Amino acid sequence: MDLVMKEISMVKSLKGCPNMVTLHLHTISDLGGRKEAILVMEFYEKFLVNVLGSRGAAYFEEKQVLTIFRDVCNAVFATHCRSPTFAHLDLKAENLLLAQMDCGSSVIMEAPLPITSALRSLKKWG
Repeated sequence: MDLVMKEISMVKSLKGCPNMVTLHLHTISDLGGRKEAILVMEFYEKFLVNVLGSRGAAYFEEKQVLTIFRDVCNAVFATHCRSPTFAHLDLKAENLLLAQMDCGSSVIMEAPLPITSALRSLKKWG
């Protein structure tokens, strides 16, 4: 759980940094002998790897490549300028998100999930 709390702290410290996913809420639940962390972050529709795969033989325009590269550099810079410094260590197309936040994907469930009580406690963490 220490590793999870460290990750939560790190992601929270990056709030407002350009090109970084924002952690909006989190909670830790005790499930009788084990703990569960729930992190609420932005939803992104596309990963770079999916876009690359769907393009077939088509290439990105130079401007698109440079924009993606600049955005990755901004994110890396943000992590390296922190004290203590930390690094992603797993930069790859599968970890790069391309779409903007999408709140339109929410639906109302007919039956509550087992984590409903944990989600209610998110208000405490704000």
